[in-house]
Amino acid sequence: MTRRAVHRPAEYAGDVLPQLMYHRTPLSDPSVCGLVLIPPTEADCSRKTPRVQSSYRRKIDLLTVAAQIVAMPVFVCCREGVRESFKCPHRTFACDAHGCIWKNEEFTTALDAEDCGALVLAGYWFDREVVVTALYALADRYEVYVPVDASPAHSKDAARLAEARLFRAGATPLLTKQVLQEWMIEARCTEQRAALMSLV
Repeated sequence: MTRRAVHRPAEYAGDVLPQLMYHRTPLSDPSVCGLVLIPPTEADCSRKTPRVQSSYRRKIDLLTVAAQIVAMPVFVCCREGVRESFKCPHRTFACDAHGCIWKNEEFTTALDAEDCGALVLAGYWFDREVVVTALYALADRYEVYVPVDASPAHSKDAARLAEARLFRAGATPLLTKQVLQEWMIEARCTEQRAALMSLV
């Protein structure tokens, strides 16, 4: 079942975590999801072919259009990056010098305010910033979904090792179309399901 985020207050340090709350579905439920995107820097863009860049852009466009359909909050986390245009309303935050958005208190406060129980993470780089963000989110008791085809890695070996680590930590690697299909299944109204179906 999908878990709602249960943040760990200071008084629980070293103790057993509070009991988790559960939802009715084992899928990625858009009503309790947030979308977190980490766009590439100019240097990142130069390390991947135009074909890879184009594929990444198409996947991100699909995710952001789908997020807008279901009124999902979108967080864009920049690393001195290229200011990309996104096809939905979003909030932009700056990562720290090491690319860790979880160190940005404005970001975590905004995330807490949305009361999300699950996060979909995508962007650059899968084997660095995305993995680090996912591990922090898991430690904060979020369900984490990573569309690996929307998260380029430095190499095939790096992607394989990062995916294995995420799986062991409790995250769910999947494809962008799988994310959209799960949102379509769990969408709460006919209009949302129809709009999402056109994207799948």
